[in-house]
Parts: sequence; C-alpha cells; structure tokens
Amino acid sequence: MNPSSPFASSPFANSEFFTPESFNALYLGGIKALFLLAFSLYVLFSIIVVRQVFLMEQTINTPLHAVLKVIAIGHVLVAIFILLLAFLAL
Repeated sequence: MNPSSPFASSPFANSEFFTPESFNALYLGGIKALFLLAFSLYVLFSIIVVRQVFLMEQTINTPLHAVLKVIAIGHVLVAIFILLLAFLAL
C-alpha cells in the first residue's frame, strides 16, 4: 500500500484489527452482554411472579396470602439487587 495513502495508518491495512486480543475482547464483551440480558429477563420474570401472586390472592383466599406477598416482593428485590451487582461486577 502506498505510504502516502490516507488509509496507510488504518488498523485494517496492517492487520492490527483482527488480533487474538481483539477477538478475546469481543468474545468476553458478548458473554457479559448475554449475562446482563439474562439477569434482566430474570427481573422481568420475578415481576410477573408478583403480578401472579396478587391475582391469585383475588381468586383464592388462603391464610398465607400475606406471607406469599412478602416472599414474592422479596424475590423481586433480590433479583434487582443481583442485576445491579452484575452491572458492577461485569
């Protein structure tokens, strides 16, 4: 390639773009993104569980409905906490 070319210092010109380190960084970034997506979906699932518990309470009267509500809300709080920890750790 002509050294006076504007693309002479491009990472594509001297094969510095596709190094094992760049593939490793891309791979790890993808894995981190998938974990964060999975944790986010789990938070959504836990919110749906809370909704189902509240709907169940309207349909079926049990003496444990208050305990079930506390457990469901605690589940959401723990899921959100784990998601925040994942953002900090990853």
